[in-house]
Amino acid sequence: MGVPEVIDMRLLVAEDDRRLAGLLRRGLEGEGYAVDVVGTAEETRWLAADIPYDTIVLDVMLPMGTASTSAGTSEPGDAGRRFSS
Repeated sequence: MGVPEVIDMRLLVAEDDRRLAGLLRRGLEGEGYAVDVVGTAEETRWLAADIPYDTIVLDVMLPMGTASTSAGTSEPGDAGRRFSS
């Protein structure tokens, strides 16, 4: 198995299940992505406000808030849409 090609994309994974978050991190990093992982909606909002992520992968049932409020969206169905801060 060779070294993965580095992809110029930064991802935020918001997942409170530590095992699943670890699997997502390893899989995405193995594909060459830069990955940050958080476990609460509050942490998601904090990092997303400071770092320009290309994509945010959200758990819809995060502690301390919902996925839609974490991503700065107004409707639950908007959580998958790209947003700007």
